[in-house]
Amino acid sequence: MKSKSFIWLAVLALLAAVFLGGCGSSGSEEPEEKAKPVSVAEVEKGNLVLTVDIPAAIDARMVVDVVPKTQGMARVASVHVKEGQRVKKGQILVQLETRELKAQLQQAQAALVSARNALVQARSGIEQAELSYNNAKTNFERMETLYQQGIISQQDYENAKMQLEIARSTYEAAKQQVQVDPDTGYQYLEAQVKQAEANVELARANLDNARVVSPISGTVVALNVDPGEMAASVPVATVMDMDMVIASAKITEKNVNSLKEGQEVLIKIASLDDFEGTYKITKIVPAADNSKTYKVEVSIPNEKHAIKPGMSAIIEAATKEIKDVMLLPRDAVVKRSGRDVVFVVEDDKVEAVEVTPGESTDELIIIEKGVRVGDKVVTAGQHLLDDGDTVVVRGGGGTQ
Repeated sequence: MKSKSFIWLAVLALLAAVFLGGCGSSGSEEPEEKAKPVSVAEVEKGNLVLTVDIPAAIDARMVVDVVPKTQGMARVASVHVKEGQRVKKGQILVQLETRELKAQLQQAQAALVSARNALVQARSGIEQAELSYNNAKTNFERMETLYQQGIISQQDYENAKMQLEIARSTYEAAKQQVQVDPDTGYQYLEAQVKQAEANVELARANLDNARVVSPISGTVVALNVDPGEMAASVPVATVMDMDMVIASAKITEKNVNSLKEGQEVLIKIASLDDFEGTYKITKIVPAADNSKTYKVEVSIPNEKHAIKPGMSAIIEAATKEIKDVMLLPRDAVVKRSGRDVVFVVEDDKVEAVEVTPGESTDELIIIEKGVRVGDKVVTAGQHLLDDGDTVVVRGGGGTQ
């Protein structure tokens, strides 16, 4: 029993010594400062590209309302396409009835034959009358000479003179009948023939145009007639070319001279799974509209027709490039007592350095003075720092 009591007393004495020793040492040491985790980036020289986001609307490159070219009213015989169908240039959309159009062509052709016959007959009749007149004139001149020589009687002379007058009257009457002008000849009848020929061509064109075809390759987006309905000079269908779409926007006078045709821009379409793509400006209208803005167009290939006319888009365009400047991530600059400061890391300590910031983008900012190229600046955790804090760098990198 005595030996066990001795052992317990020894253990208690040892524990008391350890406890008292620990209490004594804690009073003699200061608490260690806890380092704050941060990320850093080095100040770098580079170029800053300023951009502008311009709201835009997507339009089809070409939209055509297809109107029958036939004159007057015509009944629809058949419709060969449906809405949403892709068609090629020259493909038939609607067929109009042709019975009346064929009859009109036949009438025009008959009128042309009649006009040509009239011209031929007029030429033949006048030529015959002219020949008779010339013969009578020659005969009279001969008879007049013989009469003056006393070879023929006055009766023979008077008969020759009468024949000449009859031939002249017949000739003049023939010319008057077909309205032949001494200077223009058969112009009237020839004009009649030309008019008849034009009427034939018009009737033939009307018949050909009974096949209403698509003037472009594209997609039928509207059909306005059904078989049996009357079609006049109004659209029977609308065809839209969606293989190429246009992002159309308006820019202010502030930015119009910063953009140029052929410049590459970024197109963003949020409704299309955050679609993004780089394309070129194809048109800048140099004159302002009534709203004092300038129209800008960007052409976008769209073979799969995923981009639909009417969608909203953003055109991100570079307006200015500032070269050879000091750059930092924009978030590195924070406000302290109304001043712009960054936290520069050196030997695991930070110093709050006042800086003069310049122009910026969403990601980068120009530092005009206050730091030097190569300085390590806090880019994450800076909002929790004070001048002189101890830090531990968890990550870092450049400005890019």
